Amino acid sequence: MEIRKRHFLSFIIISVLSGAIYINSIGNEFVFDDLFQVVENYDIRGFQNITKILGVGKEWLRYRPVREISYCIDYTFSGLKPTAYHISNIIYHTLSSFLLYLILINITNNFTVSIFGAVLFATHPIHTEAVTYITGRKDVLSGMFFLMGFYFFILLRKSGDKKYIFFTFLSYVLGFFTKESVIILPALFFIYDFFFVADRKIKNLEKHKYFYLLFSAIACLFAFSAVYRYEFSVKGYSAVLSYPSGNVYTNILTVIRIWVFYIKQLLLPIILNADYSFNAFPVARSLFEFNSFISVILIIFVFYFINICS
Repeated sequence: MEIRKRHFLSFIIISVLSGAIYINSIGNEFVFDDLFQVVENYDIRGFQNITKILGVGKEWLRYRPVREISYCIDYTFSGLKPTAYHISNIIYHTLSSFLLYLILINITNNFTVSIFGAVLFATHPIHTEAVTYITGRKDVLSGMFFLMGFYFFILLRKSGDKKYIFFTFLSYVLGFFTKESVIILPALFFIYDFFFVADRKIKNLEKHKYFYLLFSAIACLFAFSAVYRYEFSVKGYSAVLSYPSGNVYTNILTVIRIWVFYIKQLLLPIILNADYSFNAFPVARSLFEFNSFISVILIIFVFYFINICS
């Protein structure tokens, strides 16, 4: 089958399945933080507020202007009716799934593996909260830019065409200003290069040092801006900035337990929760707690399994 026709067929399959899975969310109302992020957010009510969306007079702690602009687009079509907002979430999720297909086909050159991976991503229940929850837009949209940036990076490595540096950079910026977690994207670049380009030898990456210097500098700038915004926002308020468990050691143990929880959710997503705040994850106290100890063992096994498989 011709490559373009195969890609088009893949896009249709992914779109139909993604739409079928989430079409029942289109009639849902605004819930939880939707009221604050959309209904009571006057900044999204027209592009005349673009200066506020971009930060002028904005509370810096919630500075995610790309998400705000996407809400502004939805408001243009739907006002304060939630229909367009839900449709947009489904569209962004569908595009993310297709980007994953393109990434997989470029890495594996295997159509079956690529379409299976993309369909699994499109229909996996773990995405329910993000796709059906309008405030979950930050995750859906930032995930799309994250995958877009990685896809352009792969094209850069495969073609050597420098124009893809710009598209990779643009995706990175848009993703970060949708949700800050996209800051880790350069780490994925390095992992790809290390395994697929450099034959697991760091010295083979020396020719790409300026690329990594550029994106490392951008990542540091992003990290500094995020910390500054947070400190700027809480200044003057009564805020306690400390580890939830009291120290770095137990905080790391808690994070490892959360990793294991999400692995379990990926493999067995039968109990989902729309809100994981309010002590949903008990703080670890010691390595010798049963859950902490088992979680550490499982994570070690996962990394060992990845190493032997790669």
